[in-house]
Amino acid sequence: AVQVQDLVRIKGSETSKLVGFGLVFGLRGTGDGGKFLPAMRPLAAVVQTLIDPATGAAELKDTKNVALVAMSATLPATGVREGDRVDVYLSCVGPAKSLEGGRLFLIPMTGPLPGSPTYAYAEGTVAIEDTNAPTVGVVKNGAQLTRDVATQYIDKAGRITLVINDSVASWPMSHNLASHINGVMAP
Repeated sequence: AVQVQDLVRIKGSETSKLVGFGLVFGLRGTGDGGKFLPAMRPLAAVVQTLIDPATGAAELKDTKNVALVAMSATLPATGVREGDRVDVYLSCVGPAKSLEGGRLFLIPMTGPLPGSPTYAYAEGTVAIEDTNAPTVGVVKNGAQLTRDVATQYIDKAGRITLVINDSVASWPMSHNLASHINGVMAP
């Protein structure tokens, strides 16, 4: 006997992604370097906002302790609640040599589509999981959700859609499953 759950998944039970770009501070001379303007411009913006409005990217030309990173987080298929935390994965965008010893500066994370709202804020100490890839790291439980992301199993018409796994997907399989689920046995 085979269980239906071994053959299908419920539509809406997929994981979701959050993304962002951020700055990792505190690197021991292994950052992007002051000549990498895509990192220095946001660093200058942070300094202008929090410390000195007159600071420009050119003044940060000797900075080697900051790296620009792409961030991603995966939300579980079961959904999340405001306040829950998830891991944030980081990858260097520029010429940084290592993220070891760095700390991700507080940054919002959004959905992957343009115009998506902020779902979480991420920050924390970067851990390197693979010493052979020091430009990739993780901040464990680094993103805290600012809103619920609920799983939607039932559509507006009150239906649940089952998606057949690729390994068994076929017209006969879909017909057989539908017949059994709907209580109608095919002749």
